[in-house]
Amino acid sequence: VTESDGCVRHEIKYYYYGYGTRFLWYCQYMCTKNGKVEKRNEPDKERCAVIPADRNTEMEDIETGECKSGHCHVFTWPHKA
Repeated sequence: VTESDGCVRHEIKYYYYGYGTRFLWYCQYMCTKNGKVEKRNEPDKERCAVIPADRNTEMEDIETGECKSGHCHVFTWPHKA
């Protein structure tokens, strides 16, 4: 998938946060533009595709990539829910 600015997506990670009855979905992905890799966050449920949450998985920290309590799903783009 190529972004409007010419950045090609890869290494997509989907995240699921739960705040009581409120939920937040978003994805983080790496994309390559002119040979340079960039990391981007996509707080968009539609573009990121909602996927089932596995309560036994952990969520990776957005900045460090380390897992912490929560949910974490890793897929290769594109992913069909």
